[in-house]
Amino acid sequence: MPDWICERGIGEIRFARIVDGEIVEARILLEGTVAAGTVLDGRLIEVGIPALADAGGQQYLLPRGAPGVTQGAAIRIEVTRETIPGAEPWKRPFARIAERAEGVSNALEAEILPFPAPIDRLEQAGWSDVLEEARSGIVRFEGGELRLSLTPR
Repeated sequence: MPDWICERGIGEIRFARIVDGEIVEARILLEGTVAAGTVLDGRLIEVGIPALADAGGQQYLLPRGAPGVTQGAAIRIEVTRETIPGAEPWKRPFARIAERAEGVSNALEAEILPFPAPIDRLEQAGWSDVLEEARSGIVRFEGGELRLSLTPR
């Protein structure tokens, strides 16, 4: 049996790795979004820092640029931040020049839960708690808590 289980939602796929009945890792992939870690073939369309690449009709910002690569050259990039939904250009996905030659499969080996599921295994393992931690930025654990906040621009 795979380490991960997944469940389809509206416009998203929810993944969770459950160990001893608790979620130890979670991920939500938006449908139509190229996942971080994906390696793509593209073309450098703007040089400088940041540089801009196109791969499959999607533009990717390369925050560190593409040293030694000329505009229009074919490049291989690795997605480092997925697209953030919204029209603002700063929400474009980030990438870097790929160090690996091969592509990466983003399909997590997961047990796919039926819909509707007779038993909501994600909820039993604490899915709502994981979402609340992400929303609030407060992660409680035995002996303390971790507070996360966005860095102001």
